[in-house]
Amino acid sequence: DIVQSLQPKINNLFGHDKALKKVLDYYDENIVDETQNDYTGVFEGKNVIVIHAESLQTMALNRSFNGVEVAPTLSRLANEGIYFSNYYSQVGVGTSSDAEFTFGTSLMPSSNGTVFVNYFDREYQTIQKAFKNKGYYTFSMHGNTGDFWNRSTMHQNMGYDKFYSKSSFEIDETIGLGLSDKSFFKQVVSVIKEISEEQKGPFYGTLITLTNHTPWDDLELMDEYDTTMTVEIDGEQIVRDYLSGTTLGDYFKSVHYMDQAIEEFIADLDNEGLLDDTAIIIYGDHDARISKNKYEFMYNYDPYTDEVKDEDDEGYINYNEYEYRLDKSVPFIIWTKDRAYTKEITTATGMIDAYPIIENLFRLEKNKFQLGHDILGLNSQDNTVVFTDGSYVTNKIYYNGQNGEIYSINGDVVDENYIKINADYAGTLIDISNDIITYDLIKEIKNKSSEEVE
Repeated sequence: DIVQSLQPKINNLFGHDKALKKVLDYYDENIVDETQNDYTGVFEGKNVIVIHAESLQTMALNRSFNGVEVAPTLSRLANEGIYFSNYYSQVGVGTSSDAEFTFGTSLMPSSNGTVFVNYFDREYQTIQKAFKNKGYYTFSMHGNTGDFWNRSTMHQNMGYDKFYSKSSFEIDETIGLGLSDKSFFKQVVSVIKEISEEQKGPFYGTLITLTNHTPWDDLELMDEYDTTMTVEIDGEQIVRDYLSGTTLGDYFKSVHYMDQAIEEFIADLDNEGLLDDTAIIIYGDHDARISKNKYEFMYNYDPYTDEVKDEDDEGYINYNEYEYRLDKSVPFIIWTKDRAYTKEITTATGMIDAYPIIENLFRLEKNKFQLGHDILGLNSQDNTVVFTDGSYVTNKIYYNGQNGEIYSINGDVVDENYIKINADYAGTLIDISNDIITYDLIKEIKNKSSEEVE
């Protein structure tokens, strides 16, 4: 903790001039232009409810056990809305807070410490401020304490008008780390209705869930979800425990509970007349931190022998390190009740791309400091998602920034120049973002621009 807290202060003593030049040169060469495409402004003026879904991974969607889906509501919303099925979190040591930061700023997390804790006093161009500039009332809600990840301070800096933390709710049902998702969402509806009536204008709200956080200990408080597997052997129906009682089985049960909570929440919004002119945005903040061997068991379990297959067995899946990394993708869904826009986007997309996408859909003022892209407006079907360790993923490859290994996703041979260009891009993106955060360059560049205008 001492090292993490001192490192940013040490970094801030050196390299300012070099960092400023690098950042100015980058944006001179990569000007963020106004873009127009088929999705420009299609949700303009709508209310926005963002559900920051704790530890929600894409692989939980469209997965069933004994004919019952793990996440039927989320799967339905994905099928009925704009669904980014190849979407990745880009968090560092700040986990959930990093997800909030990257989603809200289109910058990478800091490589030194956590932005919410170590760099909370910097100026950032945020999606919350962009909505406020368009006349929206902005708020955030979470059933945990306000000082967790320094949210009380950082949410104000990001541009939320009000943060409803643990003290704002009746803690009438506790699961895991705190207030259960079902109780949280039930209580939230009346507050949103009050906001809608008082503000007489559109609102942008972020709801941060809690129950699906590891270690998933209080499963007895959730509705039963069966992760067994039933097979017929010699004419007899045999039930295999399969994932019951395993880490992955507990996770799927917890996701099933979250899915039910979201289903009830959307129904309650509809009953209160709050859904007709509202866009629901859902994203998984990061993967669930489940070890690779748990996945290998799931993919290679043989219910007929009640054993795990080995390499020589028919149907064995060679579940390698890179398939494990790809399985860490999280869903990103933008849904409206009228289902006016239904599209699955398979282009590799990162958390930093969320802001430019939403910016275009709601016709917000352009964020000149964004590092992501409006994937809906990409002419190319390829995009590079950069991770904090220098690794990256595209639709073609996963590049390991630690050892330089390449994993071809579709088995295609990739040109070395393609690999190098993207590796250089990854390094640049990390450096630019770190420099902006460390030296508070958005504030400095804005001040310089204002002085030049005057």
